[in-house]
Order: sequence, then structure tokens, then C-alpha cells
Amino acid sequence: MFPAAKSEMVRSKLPNSVLGKIWKLSDIDKDGLLDADEFALAMHLINIKLDGHDLPSELPDHLIPPSKRDM
Repeated sequence: MFPAAKSEMVRSKLPNSVLGKIWKLSDIDKDGLLDADEFALAMHLINIKLDGHDLPSELPDHLIPPSKRDM
């Protein structure tokens, strides 16, 4: 688990509802925690949102980290 994930995500100043959606999209193995690959994905999604784009309702296949593609 990446222990600083939550505090780092909160620094984005995005609303908690958006951060919750990003966490859900990024937590590919659904264990409630983000590992390094999932955290990198979360930061990518935060940047997408900060750039003014909408988040996907479901994570597109091309955004799934290679280490998680067999899940």
C-alpha cells in the first residue's frame, strides 16, 4: 500500500466526491488500498480532472496498469 496516497490526493484540492470516484476507479483490485501502480493511476486521473476533463464512469482498458490487467 502507498501510505501517503490519501494525503497526496487531498492536496489536489478536488472535492471529496471527485476524489472518492478517483479512488474507486484506481483501486483495481478493490482492496480499499492503493498500491504504487494504482496510486500512479489515481494521480493521472487527478491531472485529467484538473485539466478540465471529465472522469470516465468506468476505467478504460488502456488505463489499467500492466500489473493489474489479469484481474
